[in-house]
Amino acid sequence: MALSSKEFSALLSLLSEEGLASMPLETLSLMFQRSFNRPDHFKMGTALVLLLNEQDLLPGSSQRVAALFLLYDMFRAEPISTSPFAAFFAQLLAFDDDRPTAASQQSAFTQAEKNFLIQLVTTPPRELFKKTPRQIALGELPLLVTVDIATVRVALLERQTDLPVISQSGRSCVLSDPSSETK
Repeated sequence: MALSSKEFSALLSLLSEEGLASMPLETLSLMFQRSFNRPDHFKMGTALVLLLNEQDLLPGSSQRVAALFLLYDMFRAEPISTSPFAAFFAQLLAFDDDRPTAASQQSAFTQAEKNFLIQLVTTPPRELFKKTPRQIALGELPLLVTVDIATVRVALLERQTDLPVISQSGRSCVLSDPSSETK
C-alpha cells in the first residue's frame, strides 16, 4: 500500500510550485490521470492527505490547492459524501462557533484554500477548472454566492461516523519537524 519512490517523486513533481504557476487545474487532472492508474488513486490520495496535514511537507499555498483539487478530482464522478476522503474534507470544513477545528489549525489552510474547498464540495463552476492553483491561492476565485454547506457537512459527518474511531480523530501519524518551524 505504500508509495514507491518513483510514485512519490511523480506525485511531488506534479505538485512543484514552478509547474503549478501556469498549469490550469484541468491540465493537472489530465497529467495525474496519465501518471497514475485508477487502482492507485486511493494510495495517492492517502499520500496527499498526509502531505496536506503537515505544514512543512507542502509549504506553498498553490501546492495545497492542487492537492485538494486532486483529492476531489480522483472521485469526482461519485457523490462527495462517498469519497474515501470525505472525512478529511469534513475536518477542514468543520467550524464550531467560527473557530477552526484542531485539524484545520494544524494544517493552517488559508481562507482562499477553504473557499476553494467549499466550491469543490458544492458543485464547482466550470470556469474554476480553467484557473491555475496559483490564481486560486491568490484569491482569484469566482465570487462565492451564499452557499449553505450545512447539508454537505452533515453528509460528510454521517459518513465519518462509519469510520473507525482512530480515523475519526483526525490525528496524523506524522510529527512536524521542530527545526523547520519558524521561531
